[in-house]
Amino acid sequence: MNEITEAQKDQSGPIQCPATKDPIIRLMIFMGMCVAYTIWCFIDMPKTPYAPFTEDINKFGYWAANHIPPFFLIPLTVILLVTIIKMKRRVLIADDDGIGYADKDKIAWSDVTKLDASQLKAKGLLLVHYGDDNDEKMLKPDSWRLQNFRDMVAFAESKIPAEKIVS
Repeated sequence: MNEITEAQKDQSGPIQCPATKDPIIRLMIFMGMCVAYTIWCFIDMPKTPYAPFTEDINKFGYWAANHIPPFFLIPLTVILLVTIIKMKRRVLIADDDGIGYADKDKIAWSDVTKLDASQLKAKGLLLVHYGDDNDEKMLKPDSWRLQNFRDMVAFAESKIPAEKIVS
């Protein structure tokens, strides 16, 4: 799996994995584009009077491109803003008790049924299976969204018995 050094095995204390900036910046760019297009529509609205579809399809299309998008882009911008704030505040914490996101229920190391690291090298994805046989759940931390991901993986590998680790 990963080369685990002795320093990483001896790690004690919580490992905090805050959100990375790349996915958040991409959403912020998209949100900025939505805001810019909405502003452009509001500036250009007085220049585009309504023209019925049956008279001139080009004038109707120009009117529709300026008057309809703000009804969709303003709610989309609010949704993107809320998503960005939630992503920015999300922190994964792994400590001696277990692993889990802050302000959520923590998964105890004893509740972990399988630690699947088969997609770790290819996708940077670690699958933590937990729960009972009837209701098995999965936590999917990934390296693209979390900082300190490698330290967290090494810490999780040190807390889980070797027979539960799939590589």
